[in-house]
Amino acid sequence: MPFTPDVRILVLPALAFVAACGSRAITPQPSPVALSPRCQAVADSVATITELAALPEGSFRGGATYRTPSLPADTPSGTRVLVRYVVRPDSTAEPKTVEIQGVEDAGFRAQALMGIRRLRLQPATIDGCPVRSRVDIYTTKM
Repeated sequence: MPFTPDVRILVLPALAFVAACGSRAITPQPSPVALSPRCQAVADSVATITELAALPEGSFRGGATYRTPSLPADTPSGTRVLVRYVVRPDSTAEPKTVEIQGVEDAGFRAQALMGIRRLRLQPATIDGCPVRSRVDIYTTKM
């Protein structure tokens, strides 16, 4: 008598495995920080400041440090470089706001952007509310 396996024995575990794997494949994205109406009003009023240098200063969160990318080899000794960018109230950086002064190098800029995206940031607060702020990082070629 030929062996005929029960289809349920083979299919049901496979379906359970696929369902389990499929449910883990989709990772929910963190939702944006919901601000109270008062804090939203504070954040909106600070966001109307258009000049980057006039924003309050943010910082790194949790003792994180930013490793400044290597300056190009042809950068003269004593050159001071500034990397400045905006931190949103939700603690993320705004990559489009990155300013680099003191060196014109695409590789340095790309490395700086990559490092900024990895940072845990702490926006400045006004009256206990997180607001759009700036971070200035200086480095000098020795």
